[in-house]
Amino acid sequence: MVGRRCLPRYGDMKTEEQELDDQLRYLNLTKTEAAIFLMVNPQTVHRWFERGVPGPARNALACWCRLRRMGEPWRPGAVAITG
Repeated sequence: MVGRRCLPRYGDMKTEEQELDDQLRYLNLTKTEAAIFLMVNPQTVHRWFERGVPGPARNALACWCRLRRMGEPWRPGAVAITG
């Protein structure tokens, strides 16, 4: 499951590229939208699928996934559902 940091079962390891793809799908983001939110060039996101995601971007995506799971707004301009 995307965003859960449990120890994976043997043979259940995902590549960094698979995890990035899963996160973008879970967040319903295109590569271009992810680039805008992360303030990078869209070509940079495309390169991450070949060369890996840098730590700060990986952490931001993981946080956005956690926020979405908790029902909290994570997109810019989203309305908070908690007081």
